[in-house]
Amino acid sequence: MDVKINYNMDGARNAEGLAVIVDIFRASSIQSYLLEHGAREIVLSKTRDMALEGASKPSIVRSFAIGDKLLESSIVLPNSLYNLEKRISDIHGSIIHHYSENGVNGILEASRTADSVISACFLNHNAVVNYIHYVNPKKVTIVAMGEFGTMSVDDFYYVELLKDSLSGKNVSPKMYVDKIQNERYLLFGGPEELFGKTLPELLTKFYSELGKKDMNLMLNYDAGYSAVPKLMNGRLYG
Repeated sequence: MDVKINYNMDGARNAEGLAVIVDIFRASSIQSYLLEHGAREIVLSKTRDMALEGASKPSIVRSFAIGDKLLESSIVLPNSLYNLEKRISDIHGSIIHHYSENGVNGILEASRTADSVISACFLNHNAVVNYIHYVNPKKVTIVAMGEFGTMSVDDFYYVELLKDSLSGKNVSPKMYVDKIQNERYLLFGGPEELFGKTLPELLTKFYSELGKKDMNLMLNYDAGYSAVPKLMNGRLYG
């Protein structure tokens, strides 16, 4: 099995074999969570408007939208693992229209060149490793999507963990999570008077209390999720 790592959207566009899209904060984690908690399917939406339109159409199956900068409402689920807990009853059996600038569009771009596409995160890490070994593709391209065209430490270290796990190394996810937490502290920590008014959007969401709660949930490698989101006809199934 030939395993390589690509980065950002260009990396997704050049994926070969089995493409594994990684967007820890938040798309990959959200997708794993939704399918683990009974979502019928996840429709990948290239834009926010497409997600909202899909969730608004009359259907015998309940539909919801979720994604970047979509405000929670009766048809929009919160784009937050921490806040999704209160909407679990809406998830089960529903069709979810998911928009994400990087994670969702990375999957769609990878599907143009790759033989098949899945998404991976810490929550379903063991299931992903077992699935890849089971299908045993000749080529695997792991894509760290990053954010706003830059690499994020959570994606960077997760793809390293996945590559090392597939190679048969005896590795502990905790070691990689510790690296993420240490580097995030250096990047995003600090007193409010130094950072509160100067951080761009990329940094402020990590600094927010909700961002911290979400990231802690997304780094939970002991979650043991069994759902591996797999792309079929523009939709993800577990």
